[in-house]
Amino acid sequence: MSNSRNAPANREDFHHWTKLKVRWGDTDALGHVNNANYFSYMEVGRLSYMSDLGHFRLLQDKKTGPVLAHIECDFRQEIKYPSSLQIGTRVTELRTRSYVMQHGIFMDTQESSIADGSSVIVWIDYALKKALPLPDTIRADMKIFDRL
Repeated sequence: MSNSRNAPANREDFHHWTKLKVRWGDTDALGHVNNANYFSYMEVGRLSYMSDLGHFRLLQDKKTGPVLAHIECDFRQEIKYPSSLQIGTRVTELRTRSYVMQHGIFMDTQESSIADGSSVIVWIDYALKKALPLPDTIRADMKIFDRL
């Protein structure tokens, strides 16, 4: 059987960072962070990225905006309470109506990710439930910030 798993993400892959602390409630009966929380940590990174680039200003009309269309995660190491984490986030691909983000979850002292994944975000018209072209300002911001 072949192993198609990607190599872990490295710190130098990212230049947007979000820090967070693991909460006791994030853990399960076995004492480690429940797998669903890894996706929540990636969400915190995505939203922080959007906020730091000023993209929430485009959501004020609440008629168009981003929707998570796909997400995946490779779990490489367990996380226990208490832990301090750093979430690396970057855009790796700009498409006509969507973009792809990479996420890396790191312990404070580790160079390789303890979990990493990717997500596809689609820009939609909320009333029509239809994909729209990615706004030019968002596309330009991401090209500059992530050097695409």
